[in-house]
Amino acid sequence: MHPVPDGVMCHYETVLKMHEIPLNLFANYRKWLRYFLDFRFKYLNSCKRSEQVRLFLGKLREKKQSEAQCQQAAHAVSLFFEIHGLETTTGDPNVPRRHPRNTIVSQIQAYHIASILKFTRAQIFLDIFKRIIQIAI
Repeated sequence: MHPVPDGVMCHYETVLKMHEIPLNLFANYRKWLRYFLDFRFKYLNSCKRSEQVRLFLGKLREKKQSEAQCQQAAHAVSLFFEIHGLETTTGDPNVPRRHPRNTIVSQIQAYHIASILKFTRAQIFLDIFKRIIQIAI
């Protein structure tokens, strides 16, 4: 099985957070992504996203995966396609998409910045609160 590059996995986990996937499901989503990428590498050439997912889910059903597992795998793969721009509007990978990958990358970067700002605001509030307590004592 081919490993998923660290940068891809980092972006993928950010998208999981953006979609509010519970942390306890991250391992399952990473697993489905690895399985899908391995399946795609071994069996698929240049078919459309929907066909890739259909064939992958067929393989999972052959392997006796439950319907709930297949649904989770399909969702995991759809999130991967969201960040990687592997689907084009025409099905031709040489034709640009309506929503270029840079837009998704910008959203991921904005999410990281927002996370930092939330932490920073909370830290500032805590610092102010501590100072008020010290003054009051």
